[in-house]
This record gives sequence, C-alpha cells and structure tokens, in this order.
Amino acid sequence: MSLNLLGEGFDIHGGGSDLTFPHHENERVECEAAGYSFARYWMHSGMLNVSGEKMSKSLGNFQTLGDAMDRYGARPLRLAMLQAHYLSLMELPKKTMAGASEELKE
Repeated sequence: MSLNLLGEGFDIHGGGSDLTFPHHENERVECEAAGYSFARYWMHSGMLNVSGEKMSKSLGNFQTLGDAMDRYGARPLRLAMLQAHYLSLMELPKKTMAGASEELKE
C-alpha cells in the first residue's frame, strides 16, 4: 500500500513503538527483498496510557481521536500532545486535559 500511494523510497514511516518489531521490520525486509527501497526514516511514538494502563481495545479503555475531541475539544488535546515528547509514554487523564484547557484560557 505504501509503495502504491507514496512511491518507492518515501521519507518517513511511522507508528506506535509496539509496531517496531516484528511488524515494521517485516515490512522493510519484504520490500527490500522484492528489490524496492522503502522508508528513509522510521519514527515510533510512545504509547498512550489511560489511568495508568496502555490504551487498548481488549482492556476496554480505547478512545478514538473523535471521542477525545468531543470530550476535551481539539485545542486542549493538541496542547496536551505537544507538551509530551513524541517518544515518551503519554498519560491521558482528565487532570492533564483540564490543565491544558486552563492554560488556553490564560
């Protein structure tokens, strides 16, 4: 799919840190074994936690981006995400979102 949409040798491929191995390693190997160059840079973000647990459908604490935007608003959500380093684990409790909302009011 990546090659069809982005062409051979695109710049950045990303995903969650849980996809580094084996998923992304296999993607790269399969593509290169077929004679194509793949992504030049790989970026893996930290995981998102809710109340101290990894966000997961199987744990029943999964939220879509739309759900989070409806609950907190787009601007506070953006600010909270920009305040966390992309490689670090991010906790998404109501307290964090309330703090982001308050900062935007100032």
